Amino acid sequence: MSKVIINSYEDFANLLGQEIGKSDYLQVTQERINLFA
Repeated sequence: MSKVIINSYEDFANLLGQEIGKSDYLQVTQERINLFA
């Protein structure tokens, strides 16, 4: 997947409905939150 750069609201609006930044599922556990906070 290529890099997507959004410079304006219009750029963002043009991407509505498209799949961008797809990645694998990541479970966010309470332990992970505690390590971040």
